[in-house]
Amino acid sequence: MTAAALRTWLPVLLLAAAAAGICLANRHLAGLPLYWDELGVYGPAILYQADHGISLLPAGLPPEYSRGHPLLFFALMALGIKVMGYSLLKLHLLALAISLATAAVLYRTALRWLPPFAAAAVAVLWLLQPNWQAMAFLALPEMLLALWVLLALDAAARARWRWYLCWAVCAVLTKESGLILPLAVGMGTLLRSPLSWRAVGLAFLPGLAFLLFIAIQKLQHGWWLFPLHTGFVSVEPQALFRKLRRAAAFLLADQGRVWMSLGVLAGLILHAVQAARLRRLRLPAYALYAAGWAAGLTLFTAMNFYMERYLLSLLPLLPLLLGALWMPLLSERQVRWAVPAAVLLLAAGCWMHRSRPVFRYDQDVNYADYVRVQQDACRFVTSRMVPGAKVTANFPAYNGLLDARLGYLAPGDSLQPYVTLEADTDWALVITPPAPPMAYAPLQARQPDAEFREGPFLARVYRLP
Repeated sequence: MTAAALRTWLPVLLLAAAAAGICLANRHLAGLPLYWDELGVYGPAILYQADHGISLLPAGLPPEYSRGHPLLFFALMALGIKVMGYSLLKLHLLALAISLATAAVLYRTALRWLPPFAAAAVAVLWLLQPNWQAMAFLALPEMLLALWVLLALDAAARARWRWYLCWAVCAVLTKESGLILPLAVGMGTLLRSPLSWRAVGLAFLPGLAFLLFIAIQKLQHGWWLFPLHTGFVSVEPQALFRKLRRAAAFLLADQGRVWMSLGVLAGLILHAVQAARLRRLRLPAYALYAAGWAAGLTLFTAMNFYMERYLLSLLPLLPLLLGALWMPLLSERQVRWAVPAAVLLLAAGCWMHRSRPVFRYDQDVNYADYVRVQQDACRFVTSRMVPGAKVTANFPAYNGLLDARLGYLAPGDSLQPYVTLEADTDWALVITPPAPPMAYAPLQARQPDAEFREGPFLARVYRLP
């Protein structure tokens, strides 16, 4: 192998080895039952399309499954199931393939500014994020959205508008928040080239795909956007500021990212000083588009029901920015020791936060403890069911009792005839944290018939008179 080939392929092999090691360290997540929103919405929706036909039209899913979301994610996952067959392992391996693709695209993008080893380091730092490790195996749309965003930003920055249109349309048909992407790229193009009307028009054009989708949704379901979700929209200043502060803490400081953020800040200061000395400052197109996407998505998330995973697509931009800022400031000799040292330091900070003894929804790998608690409680309830009995449970355990394919019941079993949301029930299953709805508050004074604990999670099963 020549020296040039070695420089090209060795970073790829190191990235592949790192990805394999991280996936093996989290292999216990691959065969787990479905979890939280994956259990309550996305998993059942994927199975519904696999059972009843794949469609991108709003009528392709009942509203309780689609929640008004565009259907590209559901359709792609259902297609994978139709081809491969269904099992929890296969579903999660499909999700893992999407997750690994984000790292490959990030590496390819980083090569535009960085030498191969530094580009591989950027991708490895993305793989080491506790958020990536937690969500890599989950059948949720945010990782797919991150993939489309990385592809679209790179295509737009290189003025490859046909590819940009392809990826940006995929983004807006994956989640509503994808609409921020053509707005960000369109405004950035307008700032950079205000007289280039063709480029500006192409940049905004993918937004029409979303407008077409919600117009069809109005015809098929009778509403533009899912009514439950529109009820969460708020621009009340105090609530908005609180969510923006939470988003900033999550993106810049949480899970060991504080050191990466400090490195970015130092790099920005050095570049600002250099730009002031040279009296020249012009943001690269990629930086401008990415900044617009980051600001728009953060504001959009703060105005709606807030969950940290909605910001997932911003996290790969942080190591990319770190590398792009510091590489021009370092000599070739400094790069040889600075890149490995930075990767080891930042990797250690991230790895220590991959599982914390607190409830974080789907943001670190301790969700496996929640799943195990739910499995134990569902087995107990199933063993106590008799004809005519009724059982209720808080979200998302309720959904786990409906279909064995979701992972909590024996194959072919179902408690659907027994499950109820009414107060008149024989059994109640309550998992904390988070705190259950107020309807379950009276149960706290009762002695449970069974308790199951794993890490910070506790499942209680009550036999009611």
